[in-house]
Amino acid sequence: VLALDALRKNLTHQQMYDILICDLLMPEMSGFDFLKIVHDEHLLEGVPIIILSNQNEADDYRKVSEYNVYAAFVKAHSLPDEIVSLIERTYDAYRTPQGRGVIPHQ
Repeated sequence: VLALDALRKNLTHQQMYDILICDLLMPEMSGFDFLKIVHDEHLLEGVPIIILSNQNEADDYRKVSEYNVYAAFVKAHSLPDEIVSLIERTYDAYRTPQGRGVIPHQ
């Protein structure tokens, strides 16, 4: 789903989501802009947001931490199976009260 489409059609206060996976480099809208809108409009409160991107700048990850991003991973540093495992572990950890918090990018 394109970020703009998600904002226009899919992300509403009534819908329930288990997880949001977002890239920082997307067509039409940057991941930063998307996260700012989701945060400012209180969309997806309580839903873990995971950044999965090839951006590898520490400043980018500090910037997204302002938007309740739970975890951030660099795609180029992981095999597909490792990415799936990282997402599953993040999702499982988020669902426990002691697991809430930001995991630094790897």
